[in-house]
Amino acid sequence: MSIQQLIKTAGAAAALGVLAATATLVTSTRGYTGEQGDDQESKVERGLEIAPVFLNMEGKDRELVGLGSYIVNAQGDC
Repeated sequence: MSIQQLIKTAGAAAALGVLAATATLVTSTRGYTGEQGDDQESKVERGLEIAPVFLNMEGKDRELVGLGSYIVNAQGDC
């Protein structure tokens, strides 16, 4: 393979990579960092309800424990 053919092949591969990356960025959905308000409170309550083990809440933040339980036990199955 000559140097010119190698350069053409590398350029085509790079162009294809840039095209794939651009398509991925353009079509992907925007990430969601969290929710506030009543919906979060309902997730906290649901998380506390579905915890498969006894939750010792002494000295712990109720909202964080409930939300963590919701994330692990409700969303973890997805």
